[in-house]
Amino acid sequence: MSQPGPPQDAVSKLPVFQTVAEANALVFGNLPSLAKAAALPFALSLGIGFMAQGGSLSPAWGLLLSLLGLVPETYFGVAWHRFVLLGPSRAAPTSLPPLAPRHWRFLGYAAVMLMITGLPYLGMVTAMQPLGGIEGQPPPELAAEVFSNMLPYLLLMIIAFVLILRFYFVFPAVAVDERYGLAESWRHTRGQALRLLLGQLILILPVTILAYLIAALLMGGSGQPGLAARIATTLFFYLGMGLAFAFVSLAFRKCTGWIPEEPAGPPGPAQTAEPEA
Repeated sequence: MSQPGPPQDAVSKLPVFQTVAEANALVFGNLPSLAKAAALPFALSLGIGFMAQGGSLSPAWGLLLSLLGLVPETYFGVAWHRFVLLGPSRAAPTSLPPLAPRHWRFLGYAAVMLMITGLPYLGMVTAMQPLGGIEGQPPPELAAEVFSNMLPYLLLMIIAFVLILRFYFVFPAVAVDERYGLAESWRHTRGQALRLLLGQLILILPVTILAYLIAALLMGGSGQPGLAARIATTLFFYLGMGLAFAFVSLAFRKCTGWIPEEPAGPPGPAQTAEPEA
């Protein structure tokens, strides 16, 4: 980090509501910058969304599309975390950001997080497959068997979400090129997981509900999302990510005491030797 090294533990408890207010002010006070950071990722996500339409997806194909979706999320995440932590003068978003090592590290961690939740999810979907061909209420014996098969994967999913909350801080740290890994994030989020979850729920739930209502209005009674509904839901998706990433960046700064390094200034004048007497 910009100090000799990250502290062993969090330097303070996360003030949830204050951080939520700051994240809201930061996002809604910088919507043009948010739009620029999201421009390319939005287009990529929209294309991936159209790849997923037209029929039911197999669990494996759905997981593959989720992995592909990490690419635009990485572009956006790196740009927005940097904007929040470094400010517009040092990290103003660009429409076509060049790839840097930080993007590959961010993508790698994002893939790890997806696998942490994706594998239990695949297990749950597989366990529910016997219910797929049954119309109406399934027989009690079958329902009990499916539930017993699902239960271990449901418990694993809960554990996976806790792990992801504890590993959150790697993303803002990687975005600003800090030497910081999962072990450091685990230490700094000790006792903070519920605070991180609560803050993001407060920020994201209103956006999610509004996105659902607007998408339902645009679909009418068709039940199939058209172009307008897909564009609206993708826009709200990036608004929600902007709020969530801003919250995590601010939480990272508050809990670790992180401060950015001062940018290197121009070289000073060359020193000239004084002539000997």
